[in-house]
Amino acid sequence: MRALMSPMILVLVALVALSAPAWTASVAEQRLTAALSAKPDVQRGANLFKACVRCHNSDGSGEPNGDVPTIAGQYQRVLLRQLVDFRYGKRWDVRMEAIASSHHLSGAQDLADVAAYVSALPRITNQETGDGQLRAHGLQVYQRECASCHGPSGQGDARKAVPWLAGQHYDYLLREMYYTFDNRRPNLTSHRVFLDRFTRPDYQGVADYLSALISPASRQ
Repeated sequence: MRALMSPMILVLVALVALSAPAWTASVAEQRLTAALSAKPDVQRGANLFKACVRCHNSDGSGEPNGDVPTIAGQYQRVLLRQLVDFRYGKRWDVRMEAIASSHHLSGAQDLADVAAYVSALPRITNQETGDGQLRAHGLQVYQRECASCHGPSGQGDARKAVPWLAGQHYDYLLREMYYTFDNRRPNLTSHRVFLDRFTRPDYQGVADYLSALISPASRQ
């Protein structure tokens, strides 16, 4: 009887293993939908954000060394998408994975509340930039490769969850482009099509251009 059961068990295990990524993606999308549908409580979000200020600062400005992005004023849908991605292994960072999966943000309502609070913070415009030497080149590359999705002013798209990039830290932008090229951003695999064509001056120029860009202050 054991000899007959073993192959069957192995098949079941294999099927479960093969379906795991699809299951994870399904759960992630369900969590995102629930968070988007929740009515956010900004005041409660402010309290939840206290767990984030050690890295992101109380004003959401992050750190200019490329390690922590500025998130103040980022679109709510973008923030929720990233939190869910960190939680379900679609984006990697030990600290963010821990926060997104911890009791601090235990459910869809928590995600909605903290994202709404951060989105309502005033955008920071005096961020760290590059040295300006490749900025004009970066403008040309950005317009050719990136503007169709991220907007002519780096303003992104709130409805499509395309992030606002204008004024982001130079080192952070540069790092994340390199991470994406190096397959360390599972949620941005589609960007490899563009980044495969980039030279080092392209990366540096685009990061510098965006970091120095001040987009219109309107928020969708």
